[in-house]
Amino acid sequence: MQDILFILLSVLLLICLITYKNDIISPSISFCFTFVICTFVALLNTDEWSLNLNLLAFEIIFLGVFSFVLGTVTITGVSILTRKNKHISTLNDNMYITLTNSSLVIFLIFQIIIRIFQYYVILKNVGGGSFNNVVSTYHYMSEQNNLIYDPFFINFGNIVCNASGYLLGYILINNYFKSKRISKLLLINLIMAILGSMLSGQRTDALAILVSIIAYYFIFVNRKKDWKLSFNFKRIIVISLLTFLFIISFKSLGMILGRGSDINPSDYIFSYLGAQVKNLSIVTENNIVHSNIFGEETFSQLYKTIEKYMGVNISVLPKVNSFSYNFINGHPLGNVYSTFEPFFLDFGLKGVIIISYLMGLFSQYIYNKVKYISNLKSIYVDYSSIFYGYIFFPIIFSFFSNKFFEMVFSIRLIYYTLAIFLLYLFFIKRKE
Repeated sequence: MQDILFILLSVLLLICLITYKNDIISPSISFCFTFVICTFVALLNTDEWSLNLNLLAFEIIFLGVFSFVLGTVTITGVSILTRKNKHISTLNDNMYITLTNSSLVIFLIFQIIIRIFQYYVILKNVGGGSFNNVVSTYHYMSEQNNLIYDPFFINFGNIVCNASGYLLGYILINNYFKSKRISKLLLINLIMAILGSMLSGQRTDALAILVSIIAYYFIFVNRKKDWKLSFNFKRIIVISLLTFLFIISFKSLGMILGRGSDINPSDYIFSYLGAQVKNLSIVTENNIVHSNIFGEETFSQLYKTIEKYMGVNISVLPKVNSFSYNFINGHPLGNVYSTFEPFFLDFGLKGVIIISYLMGLFSQYIYNKVKYISNLKSIYVDYSSIFYGYIFFPIIFSFFSNKFFEMVFSIRLIYYTLAIFLLYLFFIKRKE
């Protein structure tokens, strides 16, 4: 069954490539591609994982991916029929963005101060020990809402520093395409934002910023070529090599953060890239316990925020099927089940189809805002591109877990939007 799933998803990806003319960062191609990779890795590990994909898991994955693609096609069709007074954005629409050295130095100092205080907060909660043990223990305490010292100003400073990666990453790519130059101070600030985001013990923000920069790069490539794209084999090779280098360094990075030291590299990588198929199959083979609270799994991050900051205790059923760390034949599979698992536990197979379709609608709508411009006035800061860069990570990591509802339809988006607005006022508004 897993081989049929891989073939069908590969055919769907080919259709998307033809439909969207090799635009590899369009939502449907990106979403489809990562699920193809995931199912391919699962296929490679069929014997090791004793994988025999059941019909229900097959339906969840295929119908989920198909529904997302159908959502993007719906928006594309509507935009073709209703497009008025819009033109396809080109590189000429973007302006060079000037940042003063003084503002970059001030913000770099701000980042350093925040990270120093953040590490002080970590030690205050955890105590002494090696860096990796301290950081991993703090991450666990934070996930369980068991922090004893959690000052608001450090949390907000951390959000501002992390959010700066999206704005500074966009400015770096924008200015590079406009002038072929990169500000060293801007680059240092960006690197500081990426590395500093991992101090809390998780890699999500760092990876999300890097992925957003990739999205910005290809947006500007598209604009430079007037969206007349062709299959570029050289570019695919470069992306593949960079992806490979990142993958082989992923375990080392995890060990620095106190995770994965007792797992061999191949198992570690496969648990991130393909085990979601097996994990989802395990869920559907067991006695399924559906959520008794609306969107309990899908909106789990939102419920956690309500519990933490509003003092509301939301009682939930014990997680019988989800969030357990699975092993099979001595191989670790991790504890993630793709974005479709929470949809299924909350709303059943119909919920998988409907929510995935709505995700496709939303993603393509934002991408169309990047591609088509209503106002012919030159773009100074393109917020549509920044936002798409932000959601591009949840789109391509939907094969992994429920990133879309953790990062987009959650309180996190409000925090990051506010932080980017403040950064805009600091860096740009006073100079316009």
